[in-house]
Amino acid sequence: MVETAAHLVDHVIPHLPVRQWVLLVPKRLRYHLEHDPAVQNVALHIFLSAIERVVRQCSPGASAASRLGAVVFIHRFGALLNTHLHYHCVVVDGVFDADAEGGVAFHPASGLDATAIGEVQAAVRRRLLRAVELCCLLAPEDAQTMAAWEHGGGFSVGPGVCIVADDRKGLERLLRYCARPAFALERLREIDPEHLVYESVKPGPGGGVNLLLTPMQLLDPIILSLSKGWQH
Repeated sequence: MVETAAHLVDHVIPHLPVRQWVLLVPKRLRYHLEHDPAVQNVALHIFLSAIERVVRQCSPGASAASRLGAVVFIHRFGALLNTHLHYHCVVVDGVFDADAEGGVAFHPASGLDATAIGEVQAAVRRRLLRAVELCCLLAPEDAQTMAAWEHGGGFSVGPGVCIVADDRKGLERLLRYCARPAFALERLREIDPEHLVYESVKPGPGGGVNLLLTPMQLLDPIILSLSKGWQH
């Protein structure tokens, strides 16, 4: 976590404003994202494409060929080690165009308001439901029903934290948060050799803040998740 954040700050992300974008999808679709890397990649591509289009529209002077810069972290667990695949993207707040000298020109974004964020969420919802339907993972009538659900239909797009260009310490803190491991050892304690308790700083499914489990219950989902990550 620390090494990844330091590397990205020192060698990858330029001194430009960045914004964290988070995507959560309905439980009905999470199963496919968790078990099929191809669907997981399609969802990520749709998400980044939707962000790029909206950020480009909000970046004065940008051409239709301008591109986004982003670093993506795929999180596979929730607060209490529950399986919950979602995306954290650290995105440069603007787009890049090629210039006449062979370099790039940066066009900063402005006016990324609730309407623009809503456009990203609506595009992700529409395109991802269509994609899983075309892959025969969701029946057409189920896709239509989900598309009509109110209050976002289980899709959530949040442009949480914004970091100004010269706040490198703030950027590193954000990247550490995004690169954090599945669980924190300081929140795990042993009751006896067969029972562990994991405590969360926020409620998990059902509103609980701690989880009682055996050592194998702790290891099984993490090992399975890591093996899927290594495969692609």
